[in-house]
Amino acid sequence: MKKLSASIFLMLLWLQVSAQCPLPGSIDLNSQADVNNFQTLYGSCPNLIIDGNLRINASDVTSLLPLANLKGVTGSFSISSNNNLVNLNGLAKLEQIGQDLNIDNNALLVDISGLSALTSIVGSMYIQNNPELVTPGTLAELTDVGNTMYIQDNAKMTNLPNFPKVVNFSGNMRILSNPVLTSLAGLSALEKLDGGLEIINNSSLINLNDLAKIEQIGGYLQFINNASLVDISGLSALTSVGKLMYIGGNPKLVTPGTFAELTDVGVMLFIEGNAKMTSLPNFPKLTHIGEDLYIVGNALLVNLNGLPKLEQIGGDLDIYFNASLVDISGLSALTSVVKSMYIRDNSGLVTPGTLAELTDVGNTMYIQDNAKMKSLPNFPKMVNFSGTIQIFNNAVLTSLAGLSALETIGLGIRISNNPSLTNLSGLEGLKQVNQYFQISGNNALTNISAIQGATITENLEISSNPLLSTCAIISVCSLLSTSPDQISIAANATGCNTFEEVQEACEAVLPVTLVNFSGKMNAEGFADLEWSTSSETNSDHFIIEHRRTGNEKWSALGKVPAKRESSSLATYDFIHNRPMSGENLYRLKMVDTDQTFAYSRIISIRSKELTAMYAYPNPVKSKLHFSGAGDVQELSVFDTSGGLRLKTNLTGTNEVDLKNLAPGKYLLKVQTSDGSSHTQSVVKE
Repeated sequence: MKKLSASIFLMLLWLQVSAQCPLPGSIDLNSQADVNNFQTLYGSCPNLIIDGNLRINASDVTSLLPLANLKGVTGSFSISSNNNLVNLNGLAKLEQIGQDLNIDNNALLVDISGLSALTSIVGSMYIQNNPELVTPGTLAELTDVGNTMYIQDNAKMTNLPNFPKVVNFSGNMRILSNPVLTSLAGLSALEKLDGGLEIINNSSLINLNDLAKIEQIGGYLQFINNASLVDISGLSALTSVGKLMYIGGNPKLVTPGTFAELTDVGVMLFIEGNAKMTSLPNFPKLTHIGEDLYIVGNALLVNLNGLPKLEQIGGDLDIYFNASLVDISGLSALTSVVKSMYIRDNSGLVTPGTLAELTDVGNTMYIQDNAKMKSLPNFPKMVNFSGTIQIFNNAVLTSLAGLSALETIGLGIRISNNPSLTNLSGLEGLKQVNQYFQISGNNALTNISAIQGATITENLEISSNPLLSTCAIISVCSLLSTSPDQISIAANATGCNTFEEVQEACEAVLPVTLVNFSGKMNAEGFADLEWSTSSETNSDHFIIEHRRTGNEKWSALGKVPAKRESSSLATYDFIHNRPMSGENLYRLKMVDTDQTFAYSRIISIRSKELTAMYAYPNPVKSKLHFSGAGDVQELSVFDTSGGLRLKTNLTGTNEVDLKNLAPGKYLLKVQTSDGSSHTQSVVKE
């Protein structure tokens, strides 16, 4: 029995030794002898996995057959600088790599299909600087690379490795600087990338036809500096790009083709520096770009046709340094640019065309440094502009007619250094400019009367217009009379050369010189308005106008006759007995006898009394009036015992006659147009 136990022990010991597996840690194979010894040491290991990195780096390695039982590497696997290695035969059982796979700088390597069982690489994959790798073969089972696949700097590679099972790819793909690469057929099974795709500096690549199954790219898509690329429409099934899409520096891309199904670019679309591009790629279904659209430095680009359904740009629109561009109306469906729009340094842009649907630019619209532009783009639906308009350094610009629909500007306008501009025609419809209005450095400007109907709220600058002698128009004079500290006038022609010259000229323009306009809420819930003038010439009347915050439409409350001729202080007042809840805004329309007019500054009245209904007079003999929160719709009157004495509909009027009620105390219950209910006690005399 003891002899049998000893025999079993010796057998187990022999099996353990004969089935030796590598201990955790990295392994370096620096010679063919090391490779051969690997088989001697671990060839009988039943589940040969290296728990660490494996590096094969030696000039004398010619065969990897001794690695035939290797199934996995938990770390990175590097096959680098093996100058005599021709193929990767011997790795047919390797299934998974836990970090990176590096196949680089192998001078004679011609085939990598020995990795026939490899299914996944958790990290990145590098196939680079293998000068004899022409048709690399097939990685038959590889389905995914978790981080990035690099195929780059392979001097003789004409075809990518074949990846028949790479359909949904988690990482990024970078195909860079393979000078004789002509085919991307190895990726013909690919349908979706969670990451990005870069195709850069592949000087022999002509088209992307082998990528016809790709439907979605979650990251970036870039085609850059591919010297022979003439067509990019091979991505015919692509519906969305999650981040950046960049098409740049492709010198033979003339008419790039169509992205037939692309509807959305999540971040930015760059089309830049394509020297011979005469037309944009066609994007027949693209409706939205999440951030910016850049069309820059395409020297032969003639128009912006190709974006017929683009409606919104979530960031900036940049159109500049396109020397042959003559028309931008291809952006015919664009309704809004959330941030800024730049149309600049397009030396061939003369009459730019129409942006037919554009209503607003949220930040700033720059139209500048366009050497041959004679007229602005036409913006027929741009009525209320949120941001700032900058029009400057356009050498031959003569017309602002493209802005003829414009009524309000939210953050200001600058018209500067346009040496051929003689007038501001096109701005006749402008009603209000907030923040600032700058007119400067326009050497030929002689007339600014087009803006006389505008209300300029603050920061008006008229300077360095050497031929402009008349600035005393109603809009300027109105601001001068109410807020003289908000005007800067200098270095124009005599008559508009100084503040004092304009002030003197304005005395003949404005019907009145307004010295004060104020208001307050009284105890009865009325808005008491008061104003005074120091002089009046041909003044006819004042119209008191009102609106609520958030409502851009002004309504006339009443009319007060003016003094017509006066050289002394004159005071006026007006009571608004039905102000609205919350903030109320008021202004005066000061009308001359010839019906020309100017506006005062806007004042605001807010009071807690506006939030409640108020009935007056109290006590009352006959007619009871209401003011405060909205119009009265229904009134109920109760006596002290709770009996209903009167119920009536008051829609359209805020008063009721109580003459038929007996003297005494009553409780009113009022239902108003804003849906609220109010109660108040009154005494009937």
